[in-house]
Amino acid sequence: MKKKVDLAAVLLALSLLLTACAGGPAADTPPATGSPETQTPEPTPSEEQEKTDEELAAFYSSPENLYLLDLTLPLLEEGYVDADTAAFARASALSLTRYARNAGKAAPDDLVGDGEELVELKNGWLDAIGATEDYTPFAPLHFERSTIIDADVYPFMVRGSSANWYFSLEDVREQGYVDFFSSYLRFAPLAERDFADAREYLKDHLPEDNPPVKICVGFHQGNVTTSWFSAEFQYADNDHNRIQLYHDWDSAAYSLLHEYVHYLRREESLPSAFCTEAITEEISTFECENRLQMLCSFDRENKEAFLSYGVWDEENDCLNYRNYEIMAAASYYMGYSGTYISIARYAVTHPEKMSWNYLSYEEGACLARYITELYGKDALLECSTNADLDELIGKPVDEFYREFGEWLLDRYAAFSRS
Repeated sequence: MKKKVDLAAVLLALSLLLTACAGGPAADTPPATGSPETQTPEPTPSEEQEKTDEELAAFYSSPENLYLLDLTLPLLEEGYVDADTAAFARASALSLTRYARNAGKAAPDDLVGDGEELVELKNGWLDAIGATEDYTPFAPLHFERSTIIDADVYPFMVRGSSANWYFSLEDVREQGYVDFFSSYLRFAPLAERDFADAREYLKDHLPEDNPPVKICVGFHQGNVTTSWFSAEFQYADNDHNRIQLYHDWDSAAYSLLHEYVHYLRREESLPSAFCTEAITEEISTFECENRLQMLCSFDRENKEAFLSYGVWDEENDCLNYRNYEIMAAASYYMGYSGTYISIARYAVTHPEKMSWNYLSYEEGACLARYITELYGKDALLECSTNADLDELIGKPVDEFYREFGEWLLDRYAAFSRS
């Protein structure tokens, strides 16, 4: 799991770091369109479903209602949308099918999609009933009913090439269908590209069985017990291997790639915290582009401070997370954090007790990056225990750590605006 970024603590430490960094440390594949799992059910007439053309025309003459003509599976029943909205969706599917048949057009097997012919059919129907607006597809996703153990919480899912996405009923209700899936449509394509980067980097170290990971979007579950982390890769739930997202899309953007790398590496049995978390953080931060993190907006309240520290990406108008991790690691190394002890100072006072497991995420990631530069990624990825790391570096940990500190402060000085 990955912690939510502690920006305030790092910023507090930096005023000290900036004046001292020159010195040493302070003492599944998608189903085909129209497949039985996803196609819009054949509408059947009923008293509850029937709406007059005038009612439908008035409803769709309001632009905010046009998304309903996506006619996705969750729109046809109460749940993600309310009962009245679902009733309009069912009535629309029925009327649209009648229109196609009466006009001598083949009624599509699947009313979901963004194909030109289907969009023309829907707009022809809108004209025929007297609506004044045109339809543009919003989120014509091919939903399937969920079969995971908590399908009552996540009733529908969408397949992707790298991940199968499960959407919480409570989250969609709370945010609203349009707002929720607008965010998803920005989020999912970037996630797919980030996931592809991670697979490419780890291509020689991937397990043979590598199906799409389950991603459960359950923001409502971000409560007191999960307040310190924003996403979690769960190894041993009843569905096997899934990523749970907490809190909000911002938090998910910050943490998701880190959790996906956990999924790819399957390192749940490793006894070393460094080999589990630090290497994973190094891959997601330094080896992958991590486009998702560019979506994070919670950093913007500190934009001016980040600009002054040289860790703001002005071209993309977002935090430069690689530089941020180096900056944060340097502050920890120098001992200017109330959260983590100064490992560098500890290396002087208690070298016999030095451990790979004392490091923060940021410092661990930077140390993993340093090891990769020295010995190559394959040598590091083959390490599964602290003893393996000791053998790789071939010298006492405290001595190696002090050498790392020189490298780290040099990297920080390269972009610092102090």
